Amino acid sequence: MKKEHRGQASVVEGIGLVQRLAAFGPAYTRWIGRNLPTDGISAPRLRLLAALHEQGSMSIRALTQTLNVSAQNVSVMVDGLEAQRLVQRRDDPDDRRVVLVELTKQGRIVVSDGMDTHQAAAASLFSVLSPSERAVFAVILDKLIEELRSRGT
Repeated sequence: MKKEHRGQASVVEGIGLVQRLAAFGPAYTRWIGRNLPTDGISAPRLRLLAALHEQGSMSIRALTQTLNVSAQNVSVMVDGLEAQRLVQRRDDPDDRRVVLVELTKQGRIVVSDGMDTHQAAAASLFSVLSPSERAVFAVILDKLIEELRSRGT
């Protein structure tokens, strides 16, 4: 019996796994977009609101890194969310050159309500997996995330 090991023997299998994982993200985003009430807020803007909810006030630069989009795209999203009174800009008290973006009271309410709905939707989606499959899936994802971090991502 041939021993399975890391390396070249698993390249084809690895590519197949990456393709599946890459297909999951956009499919999930489309599904969430069709199944969750967003009050007219686009998925990218919801991600920005969620980032502010999780991390607190952030600079445009930090948002570009967190969301993996250009500074121009972040500025456009912030402009739109500011017009909806969901975020506000303010000067960084520690560095006058930096402008911070933060959730307004209304933004916190929208994010909180949206997160509850999103969590319920995710729970319904992952209910197709048994509890043990969900546990294994979580362990595998954590292991892959840690491996990517150790490689400098």
